[in-house]
Amino acid sequence: MYGSKPMHVDWEDIQRVERDICLLYHQLSEYTYVMGDLYWGSVYSLPYWNYLRLDLEAPRATFIRDGCLIMILAMAFDTLDGSGDYIRDKLALCTAKVDESCTADPNEKRLVEAVKLALRAVSDGRGSDVDLERESSWVHGHFVRGYFEERARVSAG
Repeated sequence: MYGSKPMHVDWEDIQRVERDICLLYHQLSEYTYVMGDLYWGSVYSLPYWNYLRLDLEAPRATFIRDGCLIMILAMAFDTLDGSGDYIRDKLALCTAKVDESCTADPNEKRLVEAVKLALRAVSDGRGSDVDLERESSWVHGHFVRGYFEERARVSAG
């Protein structure tokens, strides 16, 4: 269910978001899970939760939505692993925007549920647990590593 219309497209903002997602994936490529110890507020400073619904063609909108969900997941892990707390004052807004996210794709549904689980853990003041760690590894493998595998397939022709 969507409570609001898709966001108007500002092409400069879209490119900034895409740049940040690519940098996030590059930095996460050194791990096997989604970690959150990043430069929130300086390097990663956009309101990523506002880019979950865009009026764009499917492949680009999907890349941005998934990337922004992973960005929010990383923000949550920043708090859950004790390295920071950037998301705390944005938690209600992030939760509301993620709650509006829906998709028919089962992998994207699982991504949304993983983000919701992490946001609930932050809200409840809990740390990470086995379920969150498992989902973090799955998200990394399916989306982050999957991004690089897909780019390699495309460039190989």
